[in-house]
Amino acid sequence: MTTRSKRAELRSTETSETSYHDVYIAVMGCTGSGKSSFIELCTGQDAGVGHGLESCTTDVQEYSFVYESRYLIHLVDTPGFDDTHRSDADVLRDIACWMGTVYMQEARLAGIIYLHPITDNRMRGSARRNLRMFKKLCGEECFPKIVLASTFWSSIDVVTGQRYERELIDTESFWGYMTQRGSSVMRHTDCKDQKSAFAILQYILSQSLEKQDIPLAIQREMVDQSKSINDTAAGQSVDEELRQQRQRFEREIQIMIREKEEALMKRDLEGAREAETTRLEYEEKLKKSRQASEELRTSLSDMQAQLAQRLRDLEEEVEKKRAEIEGMQKQSQHFQDELKIEAETTTLHARTEELTRHKKGIFGKISGYYTQGSAWLDANPNAVRHMKTAAKVAAIFTATFAKSPNTSKVANALLSSTGHSEGAKVSFDRTQTSQPSSFRDSVGDSIEDDQARQPSMSSSRLNRRSSTSEALLYQEMKGTQMRLLRLRNNGSEKITESADIGDLIIVDLNSGTLPQYTALSYTWGKEDRPNRMIVSGNTIMLTNNLFDILQTIQSARTRSNSGGLCDLVQKPLMNYIWIDAICINQDDKNEKKSQVDLMASIFGQASLTLVWWGPAAHNSDLAMDWLTSTANIPQAYFEQISDSEMLSRVYDRSAWEALCGVLMRPYFRRRWIIEEVVLSKHALIVCGYRTLEWETFILGWDRTFGTLANILFHHKMLTTTADVETIGAINIFQFRRKRGMEISLFEALTRNRRCNTLKHRDRVFAFRAMCSNKEAERLRALDYTTDIKHIFTQQTLCHLELWDNLDILCVCHHMVRRVPPKVMFEKDGMLSFPDNPIHAQAEPLAKLPTWVPNWTSPRTMWRLGPASMAGDSKWQPVFNAAAGTVPNIMNLDDAERSGSLHVTGTRVDSVHSVSTLTPMWHPKQRDPCDDFWLECWELCRRIPLQLTPFTTESDRLDAFWRTITLGGRRVGTNHLFTIEFIRYFCYDFFLRSQKKSPLVQQLERYGFGPVPIPPQSKWFEEKDVPKLFFSITQPPIIFDGLPEFRFFVTASGRMGMGPSEIRVGDDLYVLRGCSSPLVLRRAANHSTGSQIQGEAYIHGFMFGEAFELVGHGVLEEQVVVLV
Repeated sequence: MTTRSKRAELRSTETSETSYHDVYIAVMGCTGSGKSSFIELCTGQDAGVGHGLESCTTDVQEYSFVYESRYLIHLVDTPGFDDTHRSDADVLRDIACWMGTVYMQEARLAGIIYLHPITDNRMRGSARRNLRMFKKLCGEECFPKIVLASTFWSSIDVVTGQRYERELIDTESFWGYMTQRGSSVMRHTDCKDQKSAFAILQYILSQSLEKQDIPLAIQREMVDQSKSINDTAAGQSVDEELRQQRQRFEREIQIMIREKEEALMKRDLEGAREAETTRLEYEEKLKKSRQASEELRTSLSDMQAQLAQRLRDLEEEVEKKRAEIEGMQKQSQHFQDELKIEAETTTLHARTEELTRHKKGIFGKISGYYTQGSAWLDANPNAVRHMKTAAKVAAIFTATFAKSPNTSKVANALLSSTGHSEGAKVSFDRTQTSQPSSFRDSVGDSIEDDQARQPSMSSSRLNRRSSTSEALLYQEMKGTQMRLLRLRNNGSEKITESADIGDLIIVDLNSGTLPQYTALSYTWGKEDRPNRMIVSGNTIMLTNNLFDILQTIQSARTRSNSGGLCDLVQKPLMNYIWIDAICINQDDKNEKKSQVDLMASIFGQASLTLVWWGPAAHNSDLAMDWLTSTANIPQAYFEQISDSEMLSRVYDRSAWEALCGVLMRPYFRRRWIIEEVVLSKHALIVCGYRTLEWETFILGWDRTFGTLANILFHHKMLTTTADVETIGAINIFQFRRKRGMEISLFEALTRNRRCNTLKHRDRVFAFRAMCSNKEAERLRALDYTTDIKHIFTQQTLCHLELWDNLDILCVCHHMVRRVPPKVMFEKDGMLSFPDNPIHAQAEPLAKLPTWVPNWTSPRTMWRLGPASMAGDSKWQPVFNAAAGTVPNIMNLDDAERSGSLHVTGTRVDSVHSVSTLTPMWHPKQRDPCDDFWLECWELCRRIPLQLTPFTTESDRLDAFWRTITLGGRRVGTNHLFTIEFIRYFCYDFFLRSQKKSPLVQQLERYGFGPVPIPPQSKWFEEKDVPKLFFSITQPPIIFDGLPEFRFFVTASGRMGMGPSEIRVGDDLYVLRGCSSPLVLRRAANHSTGSQIQGEAYIHGFMFGEAFELVGHGVLEEQVVVLV
């Protein structure tokens, strides 16, 4: 209860015959001394007693009660100077404000009770500080008004308590100094002992009548002398403690900066991140300490004005809460009314569902009759050309199935499917009882004469009839249910047109009776479905690729051969098979959504995943045999033999080309196969009639494409190759899942940018089930049928929320142009990929924010990120521009609606000049053209050396070498070359080998001569580097990804490589939590927003240097609005 309200309530009880004498007593002490308990015991009012380690009193509060019918005692509860929620400066401000206010109202303190728990066997640092501040507040003149009361005597034996009490009284720095100057010592024996509490109050009342009222020191200083808080004795004491505290924080910050620098030198990113986190914590504490010192420079009038404003704000908030409660009450009544309506609606729905099930049962019975008629009409497509014949057919159909409900509807559907007009529909007399023995016999005589004249039925009508049949085939599924195809063996070697291949059954993935089944992983091929099959008595249409698979399985059942697929099809697990095109109703969007959510369980619980590579062709059997034989060779053998022995004993050119042909099949470009194989318990490859365990294939693939391909390349014998990105990704993800290592959806999308999907939304959904549990659960709410923009945006926001980094922004770019498709290399030894992601077109997405990656674009890749095949460790980026800082996102919940993302970062520079040339490929080698190098160096030289961060021209040249090699990273790894090796390779090996290089001539004029070759042990900055598959005569630095970059120079003379869209005037930022710097450009249609142009390599800002400059005050952090 507030001071004024309680006082007014008690005053209102006064009568003309009663008059109370106001007595003010302050209750002080450290946290846990029992202040609130003491007040509650005296007043009988709830003072919010705390029982934990945290303080309960957070503000100065007044509790009033009538004592002995004469005194209106006001006990003032004050927070301690060791408060767990507030600083000493805040506590002092509140106490000073209250003391000054009551003093101005001419109210005087009759006494002060200072409580101390006798159970403390020593005076803690916080207790000493609290007592010291108490002395400064009161002043020596007021010591006689103070009662030093010890509490909690019931929690300690009397002898020990007396010893502690004597120590408090005898020690001058404790109670001794105060008792010598008039303070009294008393005991409050127990928190329930009201007698001892009132004894203390009685003593103060008796003393107040005898002694003159003397104001406290803080009251005299602030009211009589008009001092601000920091000029008072208590304020100076707090200010001195804050000053010492700031000095301690500044020392700790310097220690953390040194520890971070040492960690970065050792490449200990985790240690650097921890040091940076600790440094930021101390900086926050330092900021609060400085703010507290500023708040002490406040006068009493200012504090009273602030308090009045605070009270007004609280009153407004109370009014708002009251209005909210009234609104909620009205809403509650509205909800109750709706619940009544909903209950009635539920009853109606239940009745409707019952009628619907009855209706489905009726149509289920006639579906078989309809199928028989449909099958016969398929065999006699000229049957119902004329109206007269159609009427006969309908009449005979009705006579045959007179007992079936809705017969006229089925017959009219038959007439419609044969192209007759609405007017030709017939009403049937269901009282007919004569039924022919055979439907075929009855109808055949009537239409025999018309067959010769009737043209064949069009494919569109067949498809329409198939759609009607499929609608009857798929029954509704719920929850974790799915369908399985129970294969039927008809005994023939081949499946003919309209053959009955099996029945669909519905099973529950969570039931204990789930049969053994095989899940099929394959590629659809072309979307058209020309092949007609019968499933559960209904006609369905299949693609050519799926028809070939079923044909091969049926053929394997009848072949006399043993081994491979022929043995597999005889096993029980092949009796039931899950095929998405058959087991999922492709025309039902809701069913597709629910089944996509179950994909992980479908493949995870399958006894076998059959990986269909396609039919045997182009020496595929040779490739399968070579993979098996190569996988059986121990890895140690490859490490011991020389390249020449490898080529003579292992290499087989025919087998190599056959394997490349197999791996170039469409299966390896389908995105869904990655999830299907990774989630499988047991994956078996089938190519024709040959089978191969997936683990055996991976071993063989690693021996061939992991070791042999490097040797062939460096010996210029690589005549053909294949894009193995998908296989590498599967291998990595399997490795990571088996070891419990989390996979982010962002990583999966970045590693597999080349994979194809029929629908762009599948680029996200195809990887959702195999990513980390927290991300999969978060994205489970995504609707498969929603628009692509929402899916991509939600994936981005999910990453930002769960992974504590902004690295996903590195793959964002604002495309203003597209590179036209073209062939990159000539045919001499290099294979050209027409759909290389560098040259592929991107599907435009309207109004997609630049902070959301466009995963439909093959250009969406992280060029400065982790190595694409670094699967044996955590997926960490090479660079660490953010210095391990945690991102600060301010509007995550509102980002999608507003279209903007508010983050914090620092602007490190701006673009001063950009190269006009891009590093186009030389037609004979994978190196940038010399004209590009020369232009880049001339751009650097335009800025005088004294205006750059470099000391000498040699330093600038080394920075130039680092920049044009994107930091000197070894392609495909996270290893960085040393500057000695980069200097040798770029200058001596690459440029000097071109005798007429203009750049070499220019550098030699500046005095740069030959560079010695460093020993191989000095090639890398890291100590532990895997075996090198190259020598100095083969270029180990392939300038991978450079065609997507342009060279630029910043306003301060730094160098960098940025996206091809970069232009003069663009801003360069390093954002908290983002591993690479970003190029931003002011948005034309947004007052404060910027658009991401792409990531950039900026020499000197790739390893946390930006935030070090922020710490030294050179750069400033700011809010960045991305749109």
